[in-house]
Amino acid sequence: MRSRLEDTFHRLLWRFGVDLKRMTPLQDPHLRRAGLMEAEGIDGVIDGGANVGQFGHALRRYGYRGPILSLEPGSAAFAALQKRCAKDSSWEARRTALGATGGEASLGLSANSISSSLLEPTEEMRAALPSCALTGRETTPLVRLDEIEPMALPSSERLLVKLDVQGAEREALEGAVETLRRARLVELEVPLAPLYSGQASWKELGATLEAAGFVLVSVTPNTLDPANGRLLEVDAIYARQDGA
Repeated sequence: MRSRLEDTFHRLLWRFGVDLKRMTPLQDPHLRRAGLMEAEGIDGVIDGGANVGQFGHALRRYGYRGPILSLEPGSAAFAALQKRCAKDSSWEARRTALGATGGEASLGLSANSISSSLLEPTEEMRAALPSCALTGRETTPLVRLDEIEPMALPSSERLLVKLDVQGAEREALEGAVETLRRARLVELEVPLAPLYSGQASWKELGATLEAAGFVLVSVTPNTLDPANGRLLEVDAIYARQDGA
């Protein structure tokens, strides 16, 4: 139990909108992911929709030292990602989007580069998050993950596949059938509201991964509507069922 002095200290912090909690897997999603990665013996990471490398940086901060393949379609974000990867010999960056087929695609660039997408943002998303408004378009390479993963991570047999591809998760999974056979963990940004036109729902994505042998093991709130506090997206981690 907390002492009276500790309670007073916490109430003082709350007045400034700050809380102080011990870091545990229950409280910290990075620790939770790190624990799952250790339990599953992850020896390679695919970071689809890497932006400027925030995910890879978090993995390194929480102890993962194995190979990372980061994929980012936006040219400006990719330039920043390349600079970050240049300092790490086990971290490779490639400029490409992920899909069910290969070729080229038109990428809608948003004011907030994290929200740039192959799909159009919905009216609901534009209203909740004005920073996702499109500022232009550019052409990006488009590949199936199955085409590049075996050559990029040839010695990795227990993968973490992370897909933060702004609504195109269904298409990215369709192009990763063989890659998923080597995956032990899959992390997706899952919508609870329609944010991009034509994107798969959380039910569809869950059913796809369940059919591939995965079970949901972790959910972390991601994006909120600042006007009403409604949860719009979550980060969901799925583990291969025989290891769950």
